[in-house]
Parts: sequence; C-alpha cells; structure tokens
Amino acid sequence: MWLDRLENEPFLPATWLRHQHRDAYWQHGSGCEDFSRIKAATLAIGGWGDAYKNAVPWKPEELRPPRHVRRVEQDLQAGTTTLVIEDDFGAFRDTGHGLITGSVARERWTIQPDDPLSARGETHWTQTLARDGWSIRTETFADMWSDATTFHLRGRIEAYESGRRVFERDFTDAIPRDHL
Repeated sequence: MWLDRLENEPFLPATWLRHQHRDAYWQHGSGCEDFSRIKAATLAIGGWGDAYKNAVPWKPEELRPPRHVRRVEQDLQAGTTTLVIEDDFGAFRDTGHGLITGSVARERWTIQPDDPLSARGETHWTQTLARDGWSIRTETFADMWSDATTFHLRGRIEAYESGRRVFERDFTDAIPRDHL
C-alpha cells in the first residue's frame, strides 16, 4: 500500500511552480477568499475541569537524540555562500505499541551574492519506520535552480524495506517563470 502511494505521488514543487500567482489552484483551499464559506462546529471548554488533563501522556523512548545545525559556508574561490541546515529530529520508540520513528532533513541553499540567478537549493530527507523485525525507509532528494526564463527542478525518491531498495523514481521538470 505504501509503495502504491509513492508511485502515484506527484512531484509537488513542479505543481506549485505551475501556479506562480494566486489562482484557482491556491484559492480552492484557502478560507481567506470568502470567510462565509467556513462552516465549522466548535466546542469550547475552559476552566479547571478540561478533560484532556486526564489523558495518558505519550511516553516515547529516545533512541537517537535530536540534533539541529545551522551554519554558513563560504567558498572564497567560487565566490558562493551556502546556508547549511541539518535537522536530525531523532529516533523514538512509542512505548505503547513499539513503533520506531525517525527523520533527518538536510538542506543546502547556495548563491553567489552578486548573481541572483546563481541561487540553488538542494534537499535530502530521510524518514524511517520500524517495529518487530519490520522496517521501511524513504530517501528523497530535490534540487531547484533557475535562469532568467525557467525554473529547473530535479527530484528522486527511493524506498527501502528491510534495507533492500524496493522503489525508485526520478523527476525532472522545467517551468517557465511568470514574472518571478
């Protein structure tokens, strides 16, 4: 089932760049276009007797602590500045049912300060799930850059089950810039 979802997943950055202005694509899900369209029943509870205080707290077991890094790298020879973001959100086991979750996000945003068209973004995200001898992992990679007329996109997704690659898909797209 999870592989079917991966096979049919659109490359969302390309979809979003095809709608560079606030058009029907963005408006259909936005409440601010017409607040009278929002129909939501609400139940407001306040005071000392709120029911949530009796809820059983989540008790995760930390397997890998979170670690977050932000740094700027300068390549003096190439004249580029790169913002590096490394977010290891850790790995945790739910002590109630045993599911282990983990994720790591890596991003690099590079530019030559005197050349806006040199801007480039690169990402690599890892998501893991495991329990009782079963494990899956997804690895996603994306690059985006542009020239004066076009946004260029490249992406890849890989899926692993028990360490064996069971799925891979590559995306490429070039989208005309519309005054952006």
